[in-house]
Amino acid sequence: MKKAVVYILLLMGLVHCSSVPLENSARDQVAKQFLVKPDRANIYIYRNKFVGGFYKYPISVNGRALGVVSSSTYYVLAVKEGLYKIKESYSWPVEYSLSVKNGRNYFIFVDTAMGFFSPNISIKEQDESDGRDSVLSRSLAQRQR
Repeated sequence: MKKAVVYILLLMGLVHCSSVPLENSARDQVAKQFLVKPDRANIYIYRNKFVGGFYKYPISVNGRALGVVSSSTYYVLAVKEGLYKIKESYSWPVEYSLSVKNGRNYFIFVDTAMGFFSPNISIKEQDESDGRDSVLSRSLAQRQR
């Protein structure tokens, strides 16, 4: 019985994760060059844990929906200097404020820990070295249109 439950949970995770539409590989490779225009900043938003991998989290920036981020996916936004509010709204909304300066890359990590009834989610900034390493092993998700 326990094995059956484990197999069902694993299968749910695989099916659920694969349902996030991805950008084509050319766009993914361009984003992974980490090039920044002098009058813009790049914000990379990603997940990289399997914990809660079958959950997909709706992400918005300044109230505008990006789409959902699942395990092993990321988004990249080229933005102007300013304040940005990154919000995850799966069950209990979690928000992170980020002040960006032009000419830089920012890496925002959506972290998941399993709670009793639902995942516990946090949003935090990672340093550029760890952020680049994380993004390089992820796939670029398509933005909601």
